[in-house]
Amino acid sequence: MTTSDRMPPMGWRIGWRIAGAPLALLLLTGTCTPATTQSDPPGDGTCEDCAPAAGDSVCTSCRRWFRLIPPRIAAGGIIAVPKASYSRKSKIGLGAEILKPFCLPGAEGCSRLSDIIVRGRATFQGQISAEIETNLTWADDRYSLKAKGHYSDTPHHYWGIGPDTPEENEEVYRPRNARAYIELFRRIYQRLKIGMRYEYESVKFLEMEPGGRLETQAFRGKVKSSVAGTGALLELDYRDRRYSPRLGVYYQAFGLFFDEEFGSDHDFNNYSVDLRHYYPLAGTHVLATQLFLYAAKGRPPLWRYASLGGRAHSRGYPLNRYLSRVLVAFQGEYRMPVYWRLGAVFFGGLAAVAVRMDEIRLDAMRPTLGAGLRVGTGPQDAINVSLDVALGDLTPQLYLYIGDSF
Repeated sequence: MTTSDRMPPMGWRIGWRIAGAPLALLLLTGTCTPATTQSDPPGDGTCEDCAPAAGDSVCTSCRRWFRLIPPRIAAGGIIAVPKASYSRKSKIGLGAEILKPFCLPGAEGCSRLSDIIVRGRATFQGQISAEIETNLTWADDRYSLKAKGHYSDTPHHYWGIGPDTPEENEEVYRPRNARAYIELFRRIYQRLKIGMRYEYESVKFLEMEPGGRLETQAFRGKVKSSVAGTGALLELDYRDRRYSPRLGVYYQAFGLFFDEEFGSDHDFNNYSVDLRHYYPLAGTHVLATQLFLYAAKGRPPLWRYASLGGRAHSRGYPLNRYLSRVLVAFQGEYRMPVYWRLGAVFFGGLAAVAVRMDEIRLDAMRPTLGAGLRVGTGPQDAINVSLDVALGDLTPQLYLYIGDSF
């Protein structure tokens, strides 16, 4: 790979995404959808079903935009968001994210929705990324199951190991990654659940920059290897609803143990703690906070290290921008309504990686600031389509996805 294969300059990196933002917002704000859950009021699927009140002018506006722009982000209970991307290595990429919420028998009027999520992207270079995920709950929420399957062979970026790796260290490599896991939960007391998880992941490095740090430094699992392991989980969910919660808490913690006895090429452990709080403010305003901790102990492969970057907990940084053994991340988000189904969020956070938890330094904390728009897809299901822009180091990062950040 050459220098020209690296990530494009800021103008190229965000320009293609920003160019599609006005059209995306036009589609979102012009969307009129019928009810998507059993708890929605009955209707015939016409525009009147999404009006806050009979004869409201909002519905007239909705109908007018819908005539001009036929595509819908939600129809027949399915929410779909098209996506496009561009990089010098992969060229143009096209994809989509699709979510189908539904109720399983015994879900008590969909107080806890189940869903299936499909994400995919293909580039003009023949590279693909595909993922399917499901979350199921049944028997009055006594049992729940989460499962995910993922495959990709798209380029990634590597800056080195540590909390202070410079931008000029950036290298491009292309791994082929196949991953799957399944979690099964049983409620043991009120909203407290205990679960078991089995996970398998296989990675093969297809391309690396000749003479680069990734090729010349010795890392476990750099060429081809797989890991397999199992572990236990605890989950406490006192949110008022699963999508766009307005009050309550959500806690999850797990320990995963990868060993040769489970078919793993590496012996190591992963630990994670995820603590989320939701505070209702005046009207329908909400303050949401998240504290996320992750650790890789033992002899993990490079691709199981703690990673700072990406949408999950450190918006504003490219995926895997900083790597090490442990990660601490905190973020807060202020959510407010704007008009009808349109809302806005303002967020900020701090995150850092280190070899050990007691080595987390304040001067190594990476800040992030940003704002975003939220567009509701229906009157009752509270599922949003989100568009965020976040600033971490120097380059703004844009995110378009279904749901809220956490």
